[in-house]
Amino acid sequence: MLRSPRIVLSLLTALSATAFTESTCAQNQGRQQPERRKIEGSADVVYSSGDSGAAKIAASIVEKDWDPKDARATCKVFHHLFAPDGTQLTKGLGGKFEHHRGLFTGWNKTKIGDKTYDFWHLNKGEYQRFGGHGTPAFLNMGKDAQISLIDWCDPAGAIVIRELRGLEVTEHHGDYYVLHLRSKCMTIRKDVVLAGDPHHAGQQFRALQQFAEENAKPVVYVRPAGAKDEGNDIWTNCNWTAGVLELEKASYTVLQVDGLDNPGKSKWSTRPYGRFGVTRTTPVKKSQPLILNQFFVVANGKRDAAWCAEQAAKLRGDKKTAPKKRP
Repeated sequence: MLRSPRIVLSLLTALSATAFTESTCAQNQGRQQPERRKIEGSADVVYSSGDSGAAKIAASIVEKDWDPKDARATCKVFHHLFAPDGTQLTKGLGGKFEHHRGLFTGWNKTKIGDKTYDFWHLNKGEYQRFGGHGTPAFLNMGKDAQISLIDWCDPAGAIVIRELRGLEVTEHHGDYYVLHLRSKCMTIRKDVVLAGDPHHAGQQFRALQQFAEENAKPVVYVRPAGAKDEGNDIWTNCNWTAGVLELEKASYTVLQVDGLDNPGKSKWSTRPYGRFGVTRTTPVKKSQPLILNQFFVVANGKRDAAWCAEQAAKLRGDKKTAPKKRP
């Protein structure tokens, strides 16, 4: 059953996405709050399943109003991920490495001018602030995409990065679906560099807390044949990684595929407790926003390397079978 629609903030009036970003950033730098209109929206990313057309939830956003008195609970915006059978696969607040939550994005060495901020741990006054939902046209995504405005703020409240984060189910079958994650990162103050080590930066997934408990069965990883082990759970020379999550009653596979046009050299981190994902060091320029695409193929059951490679090839540009490419 879908969650009830919730009140969210509007991103768009008659302005374009770029004009909206510039005007509200300018207001925020002067510590003036932009005018906001409330509209109806949903926290859930959904798709229709089977002949009945019943809606199923693929992901659900978790966001709370920033409160410095309750910083750990309100500092991060992330999404929970659900298997095709409805099982929740991700951890939220709390547990081992409590800053790891669901599908999340951040770099622990985000540099602007002579300052460096940690948008991974968010433990020095930095925070991510949800600003509302917007139209899929912002990111050239399909009509059912969820588009969220997320400001990455320094301890003084100034915006370092303004992110438009889109999620959309682009393909679904009875036992698996494809979730497209697109992030557009912008800055109007100064050029920014997103940097950090593979364990503390990038776009990543964190499995349920039970995989981090003492004597827990570890997540099993599947990688391309040519993947290079760099030591300390870091891998290169691969464009996808899959984690197989074995729960008490069923197993699930979460395959993450790095978008073909993402800039820079990628590195992957794959911890046995189920935190895995990809990072890169890359600039965000005033003159050119950064766009990153990730695909998550979420499946019931255990999937092998051949199946994962086939899915990755399709998503990265097999013209005969790949979904329509969006710039």
